[in-house]
Amino acid sequence: MIRSYARAAFAFETPPRIVSFAAIVGQKEGDGPYGKCFDRIERDPYFDQDT
Repeated sequence: MIRSYARAAFAFETPPRIVSFAAIVGQKEGDGPYGKCFDRIERDPYFDQDT
């Protein structure tokens, strides 16, 4: 059986590339042993509250 896949929606003259990135985690991960490895620690105002 031959499958056909969708074609690309965009065509770029030059391929896109990643120039920067950031590691964003929650408070629990930021308090762990690798906490200094992350760029930003998000505080969750609803953490540990009843839903």
